[in-house]
Amino acid sequence: MQEQLYLAEDKILEAFHKLDLDHTGTITKQNLKELLGDDVDEAALERIIKDADYHNNGSIDLEEFKKMMQGGE
Repeated sequence: MQEQLYLAEDKILEAFHKLDLDHTGTITKQNLKELLGDDVDEAALERIIKDADYHNNGSIDLEEFKKMMQGGE
C-alpha cells in the first residue's frame, strides 16, 4: 500500500512538471493554452484553473494539483 502511494505521488509530480511549462512552480492558464492549443475556449481554461485553485490566486501550485488529483481530499 505504501509503495502504491509513493508511485501515485511520483506520477502526480511528473504530471505537474509536464504542465508547468515555464517551470515557475505553478500551472497557469497560459501553460494550459500552450499545451492545448489556441483553439481551446478561454472560458474552459478559466474553469479548469478555478476548479483546482483552492488558494484563489489564478494558478495551480503543486499542493493544489495534488489535492485535485487525489479527489480534493
